[in-house]
Amino acid sequence: MGEAGLYLYGIVDGRTNVSLGPIGVGEPPADVRLIPMGDMAAVVSPAPNRVIAPRMSYLLAHDRVLNSLIHRYTVLPVAFGTVVPGEGELRACLDRYRSLLATELERLRDKVEVELKAFWVPEALMRAAGYKPGEFQSTEALHPNRRYQLALEVGQVVAATVEAWRQRLAPEICSYLAPCCLGYRLNQPRSVRMLINASFLARRDREPELGRAVRALADRYANRLSFRYVAPLPPYNFVEINLPWRPHQSEG
Repeated sequence: MGEAGLYLYGIVDGRTNVSLGPIGVGEPPADVRLIPMGDMAAVVSPAPNRVIAPRMSYLLAHDRVLNSLIHRYTVLPVAFGTVVPGEGELRACLDRYRSLLATELERLRDKVEVELKAFWVPEALMRAAGYKPGEFQSTEALHPNRRYQLALEVGQVVAATVEAWRQRLAPEICSYLAPCCLGYRLNQPRSVRMLINASFLARRDREPELGRAVRALADRYANRLSFRYVAPLPPYNFVEINLPWRPHQSEG
């Protein structure tokens, strides 16, 4: 297993020494605490001195810890799986990059990330692709080769329609929301049904305004798109520094 290290979730502003309890990465969930280090604090839990496997439960725990802090602090997230050998090395790293960290914390002060995903409505997309509802319900009578060919043809038309919608609607939607936020990023869609996967950086006090704008969009596109809005989140997609926290290699 190797000697115990510290799993690092992120850095927050303020001199705070708080225990968050057993909500962290590990089995059973590790105890998470905030260690004050000057005018900021490191969010850590005990961890083996090795790479952490990207299990879904661990990924969710990493997010859970940071999400529990976003309402009270400015949060500077650290990438999943970051392990440092111990508190001494963590302090040394923070001292080495304190000015850079302080600048980034100040830039992100009172700011949160908003996650917006848009999914196409199947019936609307099929109509846009030129097909009628129920048009393919009787394909079982076709020869298997013809069914395969038809599925291939329909798939190509639908894929082209999805891409056309994405090219037109993504800029349209993001431009509509831009006045409510400080910036946005379009991320890679995570599924065939997902048309838009966007992250927005907003001032904490303007996040409700952004939420209202998204609800207005949901009404406008109700027959074509469904939306999923998640906020507030730590600004994962808007951190502009990448420090060498020295995660360690797995054993053996």
